[in-house]
Amino acid sequence: MKFKLIFFFCFFCLLCKAQQKPYPTKRLAVEWLANFKKIESIEDKIESVISKIYSDTLYRKIDFILLDGNPEDSNYKCKTLIFVSAFGKYYKIDLVEDPKLNSIIKMLNMDTVNEVKVLESPENVIYFGTDGLCGVVIMETKNKKLVRKIKNIL
Repeated sequence: MKFKLIFFFCFFCLLCKAQQKPYPTKRLAVEWLANFKKIESIEDKIESVISKIYSDTLYRKIDFILLDGNPEDSNYKCKTLIFVSAFGKYYKIDLVEDPKLNSIIKMLNMDTVNEVKVLESPENVIYFGTDGLCGVVIMETKNKKLVRKIKNIL
């Protein structure tokens, strides 16, 4: 009987571990950014950013502590930062930090986003420090309705 209980406990632990998704790493972020840069259509870029935002919400908040690992290491835990830029201000879009931003994401489309940019190194580190090590994507807008809604939520 004990053997069966131990077997089922070990099997259950392995099953739970297999379902866990690994943290986003620098290597994964660099791969995603390389694929993202190849996209030419702004509509496809917006869809890719939205899917990236939703996939990053599967992780709990990651502490960006350099003691946690070497930032040059491809296994360093970090994720790509995504911002909406409007009239000289930047608004971070992260559903882990603020789940209410989900309504903003539904408004991101060809009508509301004018341009999608990727900040290259060292620009991303200069402006955003170690948080920006794994890339920064900025969606520029001039849509006042979207900006007003972001301000109301934040």
